[in-house]
Amino acid sequence: METKLKQAGGLGILNKNLDDVLKVIEPISKSILKNFEQLSTKPNTASAEFGLGLTFEGNLLVVKASGGGSLKVTLSWNLR
Repeated sequence: METKLKQAGGLGILNKNLDDVLKVIEPISKSILKNFEQLSTKPNTASAEFGLGLTFEGNLLVVKASGGGSLKVTLSWNLR
């Protein structure tokens, strides 16, 4: 698949789309951290999981690209 993408210049499209996705994740991550810091009772553990999906369709030319995402935030408190 990578060879076909390179032949069509599609690897550049893939890199651009990935850069665009990462530009979206950074402010979301900063917002999550800011909100964690504002909690009156801090969690013992916290995690944020980003799910990303990118789909490219076409033969030698990438003619259609789409994507989707999800965000899962988990906080745990040990209140003993």
